[in-house]
Amino acid sequence: MRDYVALIRQIEGVYPSAAGGTSRDEPLRASLVPYFNTLLKEIEREQRWSGSYIQTPIVTVSGAARYPMPTGMLTIERVFRVESNRDVVTLELYDPQELRRVYGEGAFVVPGPPVKYAFVPTDLVGDPSGGGTMIEFYPTPNGVYTIFVEGHQALVPIGETSGTTTIASTVLTVPSTVYLTNIGIVTTGTYLSIRGAGDLGVGGVADTHLTTWVNFASATTITLGTATPTAVPALGAQCFFNSVNWLLTSFDKVVLFGVLRMVASYLRDDAGYVMWEQRYQHELDLMRGYEFDRARTQELLAVGVSGQRQSELRRADQVTGYDIRGG
Repeated sequence: MRDYVALIRQIEGVYPSAAGGTSRDEPLRASLVPYFNTLLKEIEREQRWSGSYIQTPIVTVSGAARYPMPTGMLTIERVFRVESNRDVVTLELYDPQELRRVYGEGAFVVPGPPVKYAFVPTDLVGDPSGGGTMIEFYPTPNGVYTIFVEGHQALVPIGETSGTTTIASTVLTVPSTVYLTNIGIVTTGTYLSIRGAGDLGVGGVADTHLTTWVNFASATTITLGTATPTAVPALGAQCFFNSVNWLLTSFDKVVLFGVLRMVASYLRDDAGYVMWEQRYQHELDLMRGYEFDRARTQELLAVGVSGQRQSELRRADQVTGYDIRGG
């Protein structure tokens, strides 16, 4: 699939009422984005997928030990830095209290190249907002180091424009940057899709895939600010942010059948629900098979034993998450 709009078109091909509008099922149309985002969370719980694996750098400041966790990181598999001679130094995870006893704290800290790390709740380090996690390096960095955090990120949800979106609408409400950021939407100007909303009749806006916030229509520019949402003139249009997802482009049937079973449940289409559920599980199994084959092939070819197609070393169990011990 090209993007989220392509998914909607296929859903509406099976269940036309999902097109919404005054003459169809507007609550169902408005539920498609929540259904999609719920499915992402469901797939996310199944396992850690290679498509969600990311590497995020943290650049240290001399004398500063604590840094915010990378946004959207679900699990941490590895934390490392690279020396000037290209040697890789893997940082080890320990309890922060143990590390403080070894490396000191406050006036007793002796800075140096980081070799270990810990997790600390933000409310314990003076952050009034609380509720988050910071990563703390030991020894306290004595200079600028680029420390890479590798792990799995959350599948980024779709953001949808709010307000009335039927064909009778003359205004498209575009969420502000703050709104988008608060729900995890990246506002870097990529992956924006436009489609006609509600009943796609006369005067509807044709589907469009854009990669910038500008040129919304032939003569309309979207301006995202940090103040109140901006009203943009349009005829019955919707705007979807982060509309491209690796699941949609690589495993589109998983997403399609997963959402269709939710639509069937909403419409009380019991036979349809059973059919879509079976197809969804089948496609999900194919996706798991791809993950297994990919990981196995990488292991076999990374360190091969002469004359055999098997690995020389066995992989240890990977860390499935991060926690704060003793806190």
